[in-house]
Amino acid sequence: MVLDDWQKFRSGSPPAETAQRRAEQERLRLEAEVRLRAQKEEERLKETRERIAEAHKEIGALRHRADEEERELEGSAWPLSARAEKASEKRPRLKKSLTARN
Repeated sequence: MVLDDWQKFRSGSPPAETAQRRAEQERLRLEAEVRLRAQKEEERLKETRERIAEAHKEIGALRHRADEEERELEGSAWPLSARAEKASEKRPRLKKSLTARN
């Protein structure tokens, strides 16, 4: 009986080595898990950066279009404002001529 226990002990690993191997396997498993999480996070960040870059491009294009439209409106607004000024100058004269008739 004692001999059987001794043979088991000699053929197998001592409990300290077994615990050490288990701890090493657990460490390797955790490192692999952390690497996988880091890779997923990097991919998520890459996708987010790409979406942000696309949004910035779109914002730039919209600003450019808005600037062009503003320039067009400023160019066409001058004749309108000049006409409005002329019309406002005529109003007192029209008012005077209408009151003179009455």
